[in-house]
Amino acid sequence: MEKLKLKLNTEKINLYFHILTAVSVVVLLTIVSLFLYRNFYQTITQSEEILILQGKVASDVVNMNKFNKILEKIKNKTESRKLGEIKNPFD
Repeated sequence: MEKLKLKLNTEKINLYFHILTAVSVVVLLTIVSLFLYRNFYQTITQSEEILILQGKVASDVVNMNKFNKILEKIKNKTESRKLGEIKNPFD
């Protein structure tokens, strides 16, 4: 069996170097583009959405006393009772 001999000359080495450089540049540009998209563009877009939504949110002041009373009433309604505390409706 004959061994495959690899003949390299300066033209082939130069060609391979250019191909490797082009592929490296494309990969590097892709990585940089993804980094910029994720860390800058998406952040700017999210901050713009927040600013738009802030104008649509109701800016009413909540009366905390009334709010706490309502929560207490809801809690009292949903609490389970003991059987001894229930009035007999047939008496």
